[in-house]
Amino acid sequence: VAVVIGICAVDTIHPGYGAMLGESTSCDDHPNVIAKPKGSGLSIVDAMVGVFEQLIPSNVVEAAADMNILGVLFFCVFFGVSLSQMGNQAETLIRGIEAFNRVISAMVNSLLYISPLGIASLIAEQVASSCDLHKVWQTLGKFVLTVLVGLVLQALVVLPAVYSLVVRRNPWRVLSGFSPALITAFGTDSSSATLPVTMKCAEEALHVSPSVS
Repeated sequence: VAVVIGICAVDTIHPGYGAMLGESTSCDDHPNVIAKPKGSGLSIVDAMVGVFEQLIPSNVVEAAADMNILGVLFFCVFFGVSLSQMGNQAETLIRGIEAFNRVISAMVNSLLYISPLGIASLIAEQVASSCDLHKVWQTLGKFVLTVLVGLVLQALVVLPAVYSLVVRRNPWRVLSGFSPALITAFGTDSSSATLPVTMKCAEEALHVSPSVS
């Protein structure tokens, strides 16, 4: 559902149209190279087929390096289900994975303190090297609008509706408990940074068992 919402939002708002294209940001190198809508672009059906093709990667390491998140998630879920079916034989490997997860979580939490400075520096560099600040802000505004529309529809409409239908409880209590994780996700745009906060909220605010979270 989230993928469909994202594709529809992008196809409707066109956040990339008007952005300067090319490897160089110099005004002399690309004075008139601007992205424009094209009628021959991929349809929503083609985009959905491409998403499903990414679900099963031929190499999970290559998928992680190429930021194929769907492929990595599919592998992890399949790997976890297979581990759960092995019983006591997989205990040693599970404990090793849990220890590795705690180490990565500690590293991510440390990096969170300096991530705002790094993100601000990257944005400032792109804005400062731009030829047309008006075009940059216009394109950035479309991008922000697209992201906000997708987030609002998914987080405040789809997820509460599914929770209400399945669990038959008030979804706003869950959203309130996960508010620190939602703020972290919105501020960092990183699932890796948000995951430890999400697990902490589930265990402390909503009293979910650590084995489940």
